[in-house]
Amino acid sequence: MTLTTKSSDGLVAEDSSDVAPIFVDFNISKIDSEVTFENLTSGAKSLVWDFGDGETLEWDAEDSEEDPKFNPVHTYKTAETFKATLTATTFLGVQVSISKNIEGLVLSTIPDFTFAVSGFNVQFTDASILAVSHSWDFGDGNTSTEVNPMHMYAGEGTYEVTLTTTNDAGVSKTITQSVPIGGIEATFAAKILNGSIDEITGTDLNDNADAFDMTPNSTVKDASGSNVPSPFAGWKNSTLNTWIEDNISTSNEAPGGSSTAHSAPRALKLHEIQRRAYQPFAVEVGVEYTVKLWVRAEGAGELSVYIMDNEIPDETTLESGNLSKLVVTGGVNNSDSFEEYSFTFVATSTTALFYGKPGDNASGDNEVWIDDISIVTPGFDESGNPTGVTATVEAKILNGSIDEITGTDLNDNADAFDMTPNSTVKDASGSDVPSPFAGWKNSTLNTWIEDNISTSNEAPGGSSTAHSAPRALKLHEIQRRAYQPFAVEVGVEYTVKLWVRAEGAGELSVYIMDNEIPDETTLESSNLSKLVVTGGVNNSDSFEEYSFTFVATSTTALFYGKPGANASGDNEVWIDDISIETPGF
Repeated sequence: MTLTTKSSDGLVAEDSSDVAPIFVDFNISKIDSEVTFENLTSGAKSLVWDFGDGETLEWDAEDSEEDPKFNPVHTYKTAETFKATLTATTFLGVQVSISKNIEGLVLSTIPDFTFAVSGFNVQFTDASILAVSHSWDFGDGNTSTEVNPMHMYAGEGTYEVTLTTTNDAGVSKTITQSVPIGGIEATFAAKILNGSIDEITGTDLNDNADAFDMTPNSTVKDASGSNVPSPFAGWKNSTLNTWIEDNISTSNEAPGGSSTAHSAPRALKLHEIQRRAYQPFAVEVGVEYTVKLWVRAEGAGELSVYIMDNEIPDETTLESGNLSKLVVTGGVNNSDSFEEYSFTFVATSTTALFYGKPGDNASGDNEVWIDDISIVTPGFDESGNPTGVTATVEAKILNGSIDEITGTDLNDNADAFDMTPNSTVKDASGSDVPSPFAGWKNSTLNTWIEDNISTSNEAPGGSSTAHSAPRALKLHEIQRRAYQPFAVEVGVEYTVKLWVRAEGAGELSVYIMDNEIPDETTLESSNLSKLVVTGGVNNSDSFEEYSFTFVATSTTALFYGKPGANASGDNEVWIDDISIETPGF
């Protein structure tokens, strides 16, 4: 803001100052001892609610006004008068506060309970406040008025259990919790974001560590060095960050990014006592999950990994309240090298927290590194794709026998495995008729092979050397390929069967890919499954049967056969009688 003044003799003076307009106020409404705070504030960068009973709540502008912390609901445990204070901080760092008395509370009961499951038996323990009577609804048609009832369920499932408590004034309150009985089937795969610590490929690879920061930045760098929205800005635990600063160290609590990694280029590094690895993730109550990770502990370095049942405001409940814990110690169960560890937990709420903490001796001589973190969900593979799905249609390889075309040119059979098949084949009279294999045409891959391997014909040859006459495929030059896409269903596990003969030191690699491919750069890193047959190793220059399985991750899979780099007239490979087995068919 600028103020300009002009004197009677014409002299002009100006002065300016930065301003950040702010308005701070709130309304209250009460139901018994439950108070709803309606926030009327505008222009605030951050807020702190002090409810006057020792409890506080923080809000930041990045959380948006839709966040429950902007308009909180607070339940008081006594009926005395409290002074609630709202302190707002402007974008220039100026604080403004307003206080109001909370009076006339009618003390109500606050229902709460815990439970312990053993098979089909559940022990319920009351944790309510000011309750003089209890009414339990176990979610299966049975009820109880006991304070701490034991109940046996008839079968597996998740039951919605409701406790209604009443105080001595006759005021009732209700709480409902989900109680899992038996093995609960997951409906989605739990997922750790950027568990490989490698997904951010911009100009600052250390941005990868932001996925495990309790207060991640709102942006990361892209390939040009520009700031783009961060995919890890879904949480912000400023309360825990402040607790660490107050009780451990004011230095940066975020994990470091390190080139010392299990899988390049990056891993997390916890090398100072205040460093933490923090990430909340969605789960389902009652499901048992497996956590996998690779850890290296230098010297006497120690890492404790806790799974908590929600985000935490401090570390006081790490030992008593964790769902599961892993401890890795250098010289004890780690030899200063990356080793894989796994442990399990059963979710008790819809959010779990991965929390990594170094030992009190953390230093440059006792560092710990974490890489390749994953959560395995039963019924899903490690990529999050469903497994064990029942197929509704049968997957089919066209002309897997290499014998279906019986016209004048038997080599037309090989067209079924050409990435750019002809539009016609010969019939019995030698005339051209429409080809049954013209449902795909991958000219992009064909061009890539011509540019990078050879301009000679990439199609497989047709050969009379066959497992079942009259024809088989032959890959006898380095650019020859066997290519066919086919329809599948996501989550179904299929079995590929084929007969192969490898002459001399001939080699065949068969890849199943999750779709058609534009080049061969992802064959090794992204295949769903792979088979390798090598002459003199697992083949004795004769047709032998091989099989391998894969789980479909999309609605199209690709059969892709590729000879070794030594492919020649002395190192040929033949493929015949290719089939896909679908469970249930």
